[in-house]
Amino acid sequence: MKDSVVVSLLSGIRIVAAFGYQVLWARYFGAGADLDAFLVSTTIHVLLRLILSGPLIYAGVPLFVEYEQKPRAKKVQIYSTIVNIILILSVSVSMLLVLSSSFLTSVLAPGLPPESDSLARELFAIQAIALPFLSGAGLFAAVHYARRKFYRPALSPFLGSLASILVLVMLHKPLGVVALAWGWVANGLIQFVFLMPEVLRDYRPILIRSLSIWRELGKAMAPLVGSQIFSKSDAIVDRFIASFLPTGSISHLSYASQIVLALNEVSVRGLATTRFPDLSQYAIEDDRAFEALSCHLLEHVMFIIGPVLVCVVVFIQPVISLALERGEFLPADTRQVSLLVLALSGVFVGGTMGTILANTFYALRDTRRPAMIGVTGYTLGFCLKIITVPFIGIWGVALATSTYYMFNAFVEIAVLQRMYRVFDLPRLGRYSVRVSIAAGASLLSGYLVKFLAGSSVIGVLAGLIVILLTFWGVGLFVGLEDARRIYRMVAMVLRSKS
Repeated sequence: MKDSVVVSLLSGIRIVAAFGYQVLWARYFGAGADLDAFLVSTTIHVLLRLILSGPLIYAGVPLFVEYEQKPRAKKVQIYSTIVNIILILSVSVSMLLVLSSSFLTSVLAPGLPPESDSLARELFAIQAIALPFLSGAGLFAAVHYARRKFYRPALSPFLGSLASILVLVMLHKPLGVVALAWGWVANGLIQFVFLMPEVLRDYRPILIRSLSIWRELGKAMAPLVGSQIFSKSDAIVDRFIASFLPTGSISHLSYASQIVLALNEVSVRGLATTRFPDLSQYAIEDDRAFEALSCHLLEHVMFIIGPVLVCVVVFIQPVISLALERGEFLPADTRQVSLLVLALSGVFVGGTMGTILANTFYALRDTRRPAMIGVTGYTLGFCLKIITVPFIGIWGVALATSTYYMFNAFVEIAVLQRMYRVFDLPRLGRYSVRVSIAAGASLLSGYLVKFLAGSSVIGVLAGLIVILLTFWGVGLFVGLEDARRIYRMVAMVLRSKS
């Protein structure tokens, strides 16, 4: 519990820093053509970072948990080989990206004006430098998690965001939007250096000749890499489509997506990170403990989703107005981004639940089924975008993305239950009804405070506090176990101080 709370707090601090970075984006560049060019230039880099680092974490943690039990000499061989191969691969890909920057940016967003396309090429080539650092940082994080050392991986993105902010503040006047690209490089470098010491003590410049370790890791990673290439190309499709829409569409969608993904991360990052090694261990040793923990994690996530979603529905527009509406970011941008956040609310709900559900699959060493579900959901979303965008523009992209995230979450629950009998579905059903009752009451209280206190800073803060307290109080009344746990913790703290 302590690790989950600390990691959640560190993730929250990182989100605050990332949001501050976004505020600077809005102040310096608004939602114009230069920022559109930058966002196009990041598309491939974000995708490759997910491909090279994400599957290593999800497939690597259960394997690394097992490798930690091996003799030190064998462990050094395994870790050194994996680090060397990943770094060689990422450096090679980085060099290839620099050489092909002109071709790739023109393919990614053929609808960009010529001046924006030229700028996107320059930004693309600079960001390619960061790929080895970011992929290495992802690998190092997996080793930390396997050793149940959670704090440094949770802190490293915050330090990376601070580095990006510093570079942007120092270089935005002489370099303009190019400062964002160098901030991306600084972000990766700081994380790489910060996480490296834990792995460095077990590192040697060697490669294992035996293929057994690569068969095992490759078997776990192959479905993930394939599904990541397919499903995480979502951003490529979205920006390709948005490049044909009015100027600023790419920027508006990016602002909204980053807000939703930030909510997702701060809601579930601490829980998913700290309990994943336990899930992996229980999957090997204790079926009943595994099933109980899986069910509890899903309940906990539902308890978090309820009040956060209510806060978004009631106060997202005044929050964006207060935080971003200055400099080049106009009231029209606030309205557009706020509505897109609401349209992407399914990404928050489905993505938060999906993180726990996917980790449940990975703990069972099953990477094939979640990959197949992800590919199927992505295909559904792609078809919906093609159908809806001609009629409703950028809203079609947001609504289609929400739909397939929700689809993925429900299918993952169904498949886990059918194949592994993981969940007590009646229990989860009762819990979701109670969460809905508490969320409904907090929604009414939030709108009441908004009506009485308005959308000033004090009014927004008061409204958010009232929503959280109402959700907790009604949760206690209807019997939400997480609300009772918070009550016991508060009571214990008060007793210790009295």
